[in-house]
Amino acid sequence: MGMPWPARPMTVWLRPEPVTQRFMFATSSSLQEEIQLTSPLLLRRPVDLSDGQVVAEAVAVRLAFRVSAEFSLNAPRSWRAIQPGLRLWLVWNSAGRLALGKEEVIRWMHPQAANQEPWRLVKGAPDRYPELCQNYWFWNLRPYVLGIPINCDNQLQDLLRPNAISTKLYHLPVPSQYWELSGINTRFSPGRTVAAATLFDYVAATYGPAAVTEMLEAFQRYRRMESLIQAVFDVSPEAFEAGWAAYVNDLAQHDEVAAE
Repeated sequence: MGMPWPARPMTVWLRPEPVTQRFMFATSSSLQEEIQLTSPLLLRRPVDLSDGQVVAEAVAVRLAFRVSAEFSLNAPRSWRAIQPGLRLWLVWNSAGRLALGKEEVIRWMHPQAANQEPWRLVKGAPDRYPELCQNYWFWNLRPYVLGIPINCDNQLQDLLRPNAISTKLYHLPVPSQYWELSGINTRFSPGRTVAAATLFDYVAATYGPAAVTEMLEAFQRYRRMESLIQAVFDVSPEAFEAGWAAYVNDLAQHDEVAAE
């Protein structure tokens, strides 16, 4: 998943009764050294999903929430708002059914779909919208729990209308030299979590998965994203932004060609 596994082995229990999936919040006392899951024999699932795949995906989703929760508990307060982006990136990289909508979401929210203006509101819905929602319903989740501005409920869809993805560092929910414009100080902005997830994706693809861990550890030492970028990746913030924007653009164009 691009992140270090827990220091101690974790036990997975398959229960012969439904287990409530508590994904939303985590505290230091809730990060136990075991995972309890409903037995796949009790679940209604797609015919192409085996028992082993159900268990593997359930564990991967739980670990994504656990790792991101540990980051939120241990990171300096000013950096904690990027935690949903880390969690979404981990889920996307778990290779399970919740990752199947990654390409559609990025293409849907790409600035090219909003007339090249990142501040414009995205309209419509992602490609294969019903399939995307079905994958989340299987886990009793909705995409917005992971920071994807989709509710899978047409009556509420307009409330989550997102801005197009912005590849500006100061638009992320992190400390920035442009403090008054920083995403950490703005009101709720659907779409920032997806942008943050693409940032982690770019770092892993360009500098290697271990670079994500290095960046997270650097949050303890740096107070601004720009100075962190220069120190960890040895590039200017402007060059990093340009590379990130090109990476997201290539993803969107590649996915658009694949969808045709």
